[in-house]
Amino acid sequence: MGDISISIMYDRCISELHMSKEQSGKAMLIIVKELFNIEWKSFDQDATEVDLDTLPDTKRIIAMGKAREALALSSIVEKMMNSEERATIVYHDDGSKKQGAGSFSVQGITIDRKFYPFPTLSLSSETRENLSRLKLTILDILSTVSGVPSADLWRRIDFTMTDSTSHNLKVDDLVSSALDTDHVPAHLLCQVHPACMFTRCLQKLFKMIDTSIGPTKIFSVFAVSLSEVKESVMEQWIDCLTRLVTHDFDHKSWNYSVEFDIFISPLKNPAKRLQAERFNSFIYTALIALFLDKHVSGFLNKFTNITNSLACLLRSFESLDYLRVLAAVVVVIGVHLVEPYLSLTTSSSTTWEKLVSAFPTLYNDLLFTKPEALLDLSAPAFNFVSVERFQECLFPPELLLPTKQVIIQYKEDVCKVIGLLLPMLADGWKNQRGDMFEFGEVSSKKDDAMVISNMDQDKLSRAPVHNLDSERAVGAVNYGLKVRGAKQIKAVSSSLVKAKASDLMEGKQVTVDMKKVMMKGGGVPEILAAWEQRQSDLKKQGMDEREISSIAQDKQRNADLAALTLLGGPFTNPEQVQNYLDDPQTEASSKNKRLYLEIRHAKNSSLSLPKCSDIFRLKRQGKNLPSSEYAANLITFLGKITCKINMDFQDFQAALSSISKG
Repeated sequence: MGDISISIMYDRCISELHMSKEQSGKAMLIIVKELFNIEWKSFDQDATEVDLDTLPDTKRIIAMGKAREALALSSIVEKMMNSEERATIVYHDDGSKKQGAGSFSVQGITIDRKFYPFPTLSLSSETRENLSRLKLTILDILSTVSGVPSADLWRRIDFTMTDSTSHNLKVDDLVSSALDTDHVPAHLLCQVHPACMFTRCLQKLFKMIDTSIGPTKIFSVFAVSLSEVKESVMEQWIDCLTRLVTHDFDHKSWNYSVEFDIFISPLKNPAKRLQAERFNSFIYTALIALFLDKHVSGFLNKFTNITNSLACLLRSFESLDYLRVLAAVVVVIGVHLVEPYLSLTTSSSTTWEKLVSAFPTLYNDLLFTKPEALLDLSAPAFNFVSVERFQECLFPPELLLPTKQVIIQYKEDVCKVIGLLLPMLADGWKNQRGDMFEFGEVSSKKDDAMVISNMDQDKLSRAPVHNLDSERAVGAVNYGLKVRGAKQIKAVSSSLVKAKASDLMEGKQVTVDMKKVMMKGGGVPEILAAWEQRQSDLKKQGMDEREISSIAQDKQRNADLAALTLLGGPFTNPEQVQNYLDDPQTEASSKNKRLYLEIRHAKNSSLSLPKCSDIFRLKRQGKNLPSSEYAANLITFLGKITCKINMDFQDFQAALSSISKG
């Protein structure tokens, strides 16, 4: 077995199996001993003799690994350039941020329906200019290892695909301009991501309901302080409930999953933690919260010795029946919209032609379907998917039963919430995909390159409808960083590139030029060094901008403190706020200005609550809030716990009526 072959085996173990160099070497020693009864030995730097039974030097293995990365990239370029003219080539990108590793972006390409990742590079900012520079850097690397000019590579790309975020748009125009070419690939959006919009509409409505009820009423029932964050109270309920009993947190002292399993036996415990980044996690967690609600209450009532914060919060949540209504609405929308939508957009048989038909239908469904039609969870209320697809992604009947019971008990209230929600969903759907698929009040121009009907339909028919391959590559990088260490992004990137392009590399040999281009001082290291320097400069610039912003915030906080001090403030307890609000001798306009300053000072000085919290809201539609709302939020912030007001179900119903009229 030749030295090069051994190096390749070494590198494949490292790249494809996430083994360390030491593990790869020891594995090889064991294998040749057991299979061939040959006694090999590891390379010893101090050894005077090196024979044929010695494993290669680690430096040689590393050099061979880098050269094989060049071979992988060169093979991808070869496939790009040699693909028949009819073949569709789609350029993908997706980013992530991992603790310790910082932000990074995984670029890649789909050729003949197979995805190949490019090198993963760090990213300091997601401006259009920096993202275009990122693509240019990747093209420079591909050009360096293959000899094909960057502009020729770019002209071979038919589509680019990204998520729906605004900074991804118009990036390709900057790339084409930098390469001095008229060719601009058509821009496709991942069609799975609108599922996140559906969830955001639910969350927005729930926050509106919380605000309308009033934080002092909601939080008055809690035995311990509930963290007021950007999530709605309903989200915090299902998160607390599942955290207490899910096996995802077995290692935490506050988790009681094992004890709960015994308590509900022979029922199985299906709890999963709420993961906001997962497309349907909110739906499933709401379903499970309703399924386990009575079981968890019974568990806590029996074991009164469980008194950690989660348990205390859940005991307080028991009296808030409106949360069950909202959870039922989440499940209803999940059954009729989110789950069928995800099934449609992630199916390997779904084409752009299917979406052109389904998406306008969905818009009409959201506009004209009556809320009562969605209460039947056994048959589709919307027409955008088939009955067969609806049935395929329906939750098990035993899990749906508690939701159906809530719907029967609170039918009118569930319908009211759905009635408020459907127009929000229709408006969000129109804004996200109306122009692209030409439904709703279309504002796009006939020559708009992002309109589906203006694209090359033959090429489009062979393009993926989602960006999931790129997102899976991001997941692979995250996993590799977890195994190897947060700072090993280059090693993880190289491993991913070689592993995914292994089929293209079969039968090919590493050339001397490939070794040189990856060596220190070679073309690729120089390109990467220039990129890292650029990101370092941008990061420093961003730090300077944040420092300026922080100084401005300090000035505002100090000025507000000085102004409030002259008025005898700032307030430090809820009683002071209530007494000030009730003071008949202070004019209403003066109260509003003072309370505005109090809220702004609390926002700028708070260390415990996020500044985006509704409790710190200063304006609504450009106007100051009523003094009573400022005061209620300030009382909640200062007191956290109050027993002056008790919430009942009528407060929830009044909130729905108020939102409907507004």
